Amino acid sequence: MSVTELQEYMRCRRQWDYSSANRKSLVQRGAPRKELWMGSAMHAALGAQIMGEDPMEALERYIQLIRKETAEEYLRRVGAPMSTEEWLAFDESAVLCHRVIDNYFKHFGDTPYNGKKGKHPKLTPLASEITFMIPMPVDLSTSDYDVVYLVGTIDALFTDPNGGIVIGDHKTFSQKADIRDLQLDHQFTGYAACMQVLIDQPVDHFLYNGVNKKVPGIPKVLKGEGPTKGRLSREWIDTTANTYRRAILDNGEDPTDPYYSGHLARLLERDTNNNVFFIRHYLDVYPSAVRQWWDNTLALLEEMAHDPVITFNRTWTGCWDCGVRDLCDAQLKGQDVEWLKNEDYVIGTYGTKQALESTVSPETVGSISDLIEFAQKQHEKLPEVTG
Repeated sequence: MSVTELQEYMRCRRQWDYSSANRKSLVQRGAPRKELWMGSAMHAALGAQIMGEDPMEALERYIQLIRKETAEEYLRRVGAPMSTEEWLAFDESAVLCHRVIDNYFKHFGDTPYNGKKGKHPKLTPLASEITFMIPMPVDLSTSDYDVVYLVGTIDALFTDPNGGIVIGDHKTFSQKADIRDLQLDHQFTGYAACMQVLIDQPVDHFLYNGVNKKVPGIPKVLKGEGPTKGRLSREWIDTTANTYRRAILDNGEDPTDPYYSGHLARLLERDTNNNVFFIRHYLDVYPSAVRQWWDNTLALLEEMAHDPVITFNRTWTGCWDCGVRDLCDAQLKGQDVEWLKNEDYVIGTYGTKQALESTVSPETVGSISDLIEFAQKQHEKLPEVTG
């Protein structure tokens, strides 16, 4: 059971029952959702940089890999190759990934955790993409399962200037998260709890590293017959002071012109204090929250391992991000759910199965030095992808 699967179970058991690899494992036919692979691609680039690799090369290698896997999986699900239009959409997403990651390192520099722009102390990167597997003490005497593991992947491991342990998570977003929600987030607290088990010492802080899945917009050149004809719009769009300044120069104008100077100052203030594209939060890890997380998780795993009653949860905020919403809709309307399953779904594979072949566990590591050594060896084993 992954840490994120626990969240799915708590949110809606019907969604979990349909989609979990431990249950029906249903996935829709067609191309994988781009927001899923785009997030993974960006993770690959940011993780590679922590391990001393060129992030743009790592990004391109990952995109080549996901292109190959997407073609194979699409053929498996649909029985036909992807169309030209679908590949065009894939390529557009790949270009966006490159532009977002390029902007990330232009913003933070070659040492993105030096604390200068991140609103956190200088952090020393130690390891990235740490996939773990922890055996859990669940009573299975009346269960169909033989063993229960808690699994997940921690994006980054750091130390602070005082030697404290900090873990991090790279999150792509389209809408900013509230720090009050992040501070005691189930996933972040859970990763801290699991890391403490692996290295046998407390985790002091958590770094939320948010990356917006968009790039700065270019201001429009005004038309019409007024005095601003041919000048740039000062509309409040998602852009940066540097992007706007370049647009002024490209338009043959002077950034110090009073028409632009006030707008540039407002953009610079937003870039510094409320950046649209990158946001970091340096969160405390509370020992009390970690203890309660373990109690809660053990109780949930006991339920999940013993064929729980499958209930559903349709919230007023909507189920827009549920991958099996049409199945739930059909079931609630009394329609033919089995026909829909056979028509639009196939049996999926466990998403982290490949990653789980290179895991850390309490049996393989016992300290932070063990973990760093293990992570470095696994990184050196990454396959080359060409073509």
